[in-house]
Amino acid sequence: RIKTWQGGSGYVRSVRFQNVRMINVANPIIIDQFYCDSPTTCKNQTSAVKISQVLYKNISGTSKTDKAMKFACSDTVPCNNIVLQNINLTVENGTAETFCNCAMGFHLGVVQPAADCLRSDSSLCSDGTKDEIHTQDSTWVHSEL
Repeated sequence: RIKTWQGGSGYVRSVRFQNVRMINVANPIIIDQFYCDSPTTCKNQTSAVKISQVLYKNISGTSKTDKAMKFACSDTVPCNNIVLQNINLTVENGTAETFCNCAMGFHLGVVQPAADCLRSDSSLCSDGTKDEIHTQDSTWVHSEL
């Protein structure tokens, strides 16, 4: 899990989650740049911690919720170079889903649930457009993070 508050600064980069088995986990794969643990609503801010080069490899198991993968990234500081490789997450009673907002990256091998919402271009984030589905860009070059 990677969770940051709005208004934060700094970066998270070169993180690897590999060979993990999830059993009935809430939010098995999550990046959340809008995290708020306050009992009141957190202030909406444009600055955010920069998140890049995150690899999820050989992750399997079950999710408690339908949203097995969530990439809630900032419109002004999108997440970059998220790599999903060999992911198999299911939900016991329902269909597992992936949510993306301003998340750039690609997938390799079998990825379930599908992560077609990962973008190849961050230019759409700055104008407020959200939740667009884009296919992966074959020009990206992957190296082990």
